[in-house]
Amino acid sequence: MKPFFEQVVYDLESSISTEVVEDPAIGKVFHFHPEVELTYIERGRGWRLIGGGICEFQDGDLALLGSMLPHLYLSCLPGKKPGKQFSPLIKVIKFEPNFGMGKEAAQPEFSAIRRLISEAGAAVVFDADATRAAAPLINKIFEAGGIDRLLILLKLLDILAHGKYRKLETDPQTTPTGSDIRLNRILRFVGERFEHNKVPGQTEAAAFACLSAESFSRYFKQKTRKSYIEYVSELKIGKALRLLRETDQTISEIANACGYDNLSNFNRHFKRLNHLTPREFRKLI
Repeated sequence: MKPFFEQVVYDLESSISTEVVEDPAIGKVFHFHPEVELTYIERGRGWRLIGGGICEFQDGDLALLGSMLPHLYLSCLPGKKPGKQFSPLIKVIKFEPNFGMGKEAAQPEFSAIRRLISEAGAAVVFDADATRAAAPLINKIFEAGGIDRLLILLKLLDILAHGKYRKLETDPQTTPTGSDIRLNRILRFVGERFEHNKVPGQTEAAAFACLSAESFSRYFKQKTRKSYIEYVSELKIGKALRLLRETDQTISEIANACGYDNLSNFNRHFKRLNHLTPREFRKLI
């Protein structure tokens, strides 16, 4: 399933788009748009697809999604299989990605907001305390108009920027810091081999990095916060997610294309990372 470009419609007198959704799927399809999106799940549980990853959401979830980031929220009743849907209550706020970035916002008071919007390029989700502080302002944005709405959004983002949040994994690959030349080389080597269906084992990757197997294992986990085996598994499952979305290949064919000779092993790894079987994931989309 390829992402669909959404043209966001604004009111004539506002630079902020607001929408109350009571539908099991926000936007109906896997989509993206230039605007930054703040999504507040006032009521609802289910699954969200963001970039190349999938994770659960529930009541009180608040996430900020960056510009041009493909996404889709799908709701289902707790304890039910995907497809057993119900009516959630979701509030969506969209605004231009340069909000807090222009010359008029160069003051140091805007630095936290600029940082938050920049980090939201990979999507962030806020903790319960930040969400509780933000919820009244989210509701006020839907009630206000004109300059009041703009000022409320500014205050809302400032609260969120100073609250606790974590980045969502939107892609199975780890993005290293630009200063870590060795890690960049290792990940590029592994990625290139992976694209040609020749995933290097840990011994081969260690030799490429000019490290012993033991030193390589410690180094890789320190830098990426996951073992090399876990990283390779995420690469494979990330490819499986793309093939499930974008092709009509059978699950067996996809498992084989991702380097799994055993279908049961593929299903087990897929569910461990995504909390759904490949078949359940495909039903969602």
